[in-house]
Amino acid sequence: GKISKAIIAVGLISATYVWATGPLRSPRFSYNAAHPYFGFLPVLTYVFLRNITPSMRAHHLGLFRYLGSHSLEIYLLHHHIFLSRDGTTMVTIFAGYP
Repeated sequence: GKISKAIIAVGLISATYVWATGPLRSPRFSYNAAHPYFGFLPVLTYVFLRNITPSMRAHHLGLFRYLGSHSLEIYLLHHHIFLSRDGTTMVTIFAGYP
């Protein structure tokens, strides 16, 4: 019941805190190596906390709804307009600005 949900919530929040203060703050290449093992924690924590009670399920964040409804367009902009031909660097439109 409520006690088991509270224990799971505390565990997930603690694990997300450890991730946010540890692997998330590591240098880029070491983070990229660790990301497959830890990257799911904030998503899992959000999903669990959002679905923990019926009143929480009744609400949503408008930003996530907007991004979800425009994810294809954002993906296409990212890969076809904002990145250069090699897909790793951003296109520079004005000198001195990314």
